[in-house]
Amino acid sequence: MRGWGCIGVSLLASCSLIATRPLPSGYAVEPGVEPPCSQSNWAAGVDMITMVGTAIGAGVAMDEAANPTIASDGRSSGEDAIAGAVVLSGLALLTGYSMLQGFDRSSMCRSATAAAGLPTRGGSDWALPFVVLGAAAAAMSAGSGGGGTTSTDTDLCRPYQRRTALCRDGMYSCLLNRAGTCSHHQGVSALAVAPRPPHHFPTT
Repeated sequence: MRGWGCIGVSLLASCSLIATRPLPSGYAVEPGVEPPCSQSNWAAGVDMITMVGTAIGAGVAMDEAANPTIASDGRSSGEDAIAGAVVLSGLALLTGYSMLQGFDRSSMCRSATAAAGLPTRGGSDWALPFVVLGAAAAAMSAGSGGGGTTSTDTDLCRPYQRRTALCRDGMYSCLLNRAGTCSHHQGVSALAVAPRPPHHFPTT
């Protein structure tokens, strides 16, 4: 349950404080008995990622607050940006504290485990969230590659297909069914646009 609770609130609170069990206060090490605490520091890795993300978000919000934009209704974006910067900065500090606690708790647990004459584990688990995040980013990047298209221009089409829609991000789609057209490209900007220029096929 600790792990699921961490996953649910890691972006808003502090993962290590939830998922990393500390060594009980006044615990007496017993030879051959594993201490009731968390040796793994994977939660500190989650905190590290969250801390960096919220710190970057706070920086972006502070930049927006320093250079606000005025909406058509005359409302400035500065006030919302200031509030966002304060919240994100607080989350970054809290998550940074949680990260340090996670590393400290797991380190103390591994020390107690070693003192009990047992093998330790989990000292490098902080890198696991980075591996998972990198794998997810690679999968998303591969999945948004246009479905194996071979064209070199801004198309989601194959050379022999006709353009049927212009997406809002400037990409062209050649789907015949309107359902799902430009779904990953900010929606449809225009339908039935001009046919794509002819392609020259290699001669055999």
